[in-house]
Amino acid sequence: MSYDGRPVAVVGVGNVLMGDEGIGVEIARRMQMMTLPDDVEVIDGGTLGLELAVHLRGKEIIIILDAIALEAEPGSVFRFEIQKGDCLGSVRRSSHDGGLEELFRYLLSLSPPPTMVIFGICPAEIGRMRTGLSSVLEENVNHIISRILEELARIRQRHTARLSL
Repeated sequence: MSYDGRPVAVVGVGNVLMGDEGIGVEIARRMQMMTLPDDVEVIDGGTLGLELAVHLRGKEIIIILDAIALEAEPGSVFRFEIQKGDCLGSVRRSSHDGGLEELFRYLLSLSPPPTMVIFGICPAEIGRMRTGLSSVLEENVNHIISRILEELARIRQRHTARLSL
C-alpha cells in the first residue's frame, strides 16, 4: 500500500511586526510560491494558536515553523517531534500567548494523532517592532527551507513504510 494522500500541513507562525519573530510566517509565505506535492498545504498561521485547529483537522502530518528563544547561534534550527505523553510546558510562549501549547494538546487528543514536528529557528533580533528579517536569518532562509523539504520527504517515506506493513 502506498501513501494514501491525506493532507500534510506546513504552518508558519509568528509576528511579522516583530522582525525575526516572524521567521515562521516568512518561510511559509516563500514556500507558498514553490511547487510542492499536491497533498501539501502551506499555511500562514500568523499569531494564531488554538484557532489553527480548524485548518489542521484531518491532517496526518503537521510541521510548525516558529522562532524559538534558545541560547544558540542566530539562524540555528532545532527540530522537535511532539508525541502523545510529551510534556508541553516547555513550548515557548511568545506573541501566541500559549495558544500553540493548547493547539498541540488538542491535536494530540485526536485519534489517531497526527505526526507533529516543530522547526524552531533562533532569531538574531527579537523584542522590538520592525518588519523584515535580520540579515543573519535572511541569509539562512534557503537552507531552512531545504531542511523542511528534507523533513517532509523523510516523514512521508516513514509514513509510507508504516502503511505498507
